Amino acid sequence: MREYKFRGRRTVDKEWVYGYVIVQPMSIGGLGTYIYDGEYEHRVDPETVGQYTGLMDHNGKEGYQKDLWMFYGVIYTVEWDLEEASFYLKHPSPSAGEDDHIRMSAFNLGEIIGNIHEHPHLLEEVESHE
Repeated sequence: MREYKFRGRRTVDKEWVYGYVIVQPMSIGGLGTYIYDGEYEHRVDPETVGQYTGLMDHNGKEGYQKDLWMFYGVIYTVEWDLEEASFYLKHPSPSAGEDDHIRMSAFNLGEIIGNIHEHPHLLEEVESHE
């Protein structure tokens, strides 16, 4: 069975934390998003929260939603398909055609090279070559 855990970037120092997601009301109104790592609740930017896919790349690195994944020289993003209730690899280019989606079964053949939050420039480079 797949392990359910999440990753998020702390709002205080931008460090990544891993664990369970908690969304709770804040004393000043609104909702706060936290990652509980088994010891502490860390406030995180909700835009950076991504779920663990349950898979690792060919280097043994855990794959999370919104990771950048290199496969045969092409950079894909790890995305969630709500209709299929599964993760998939999406080519960032709208003109990708048949290469738009790759099944996660190929995940261990590629390499995680970062994520969209730390390395958005990698996706911009793909778009600028079209």
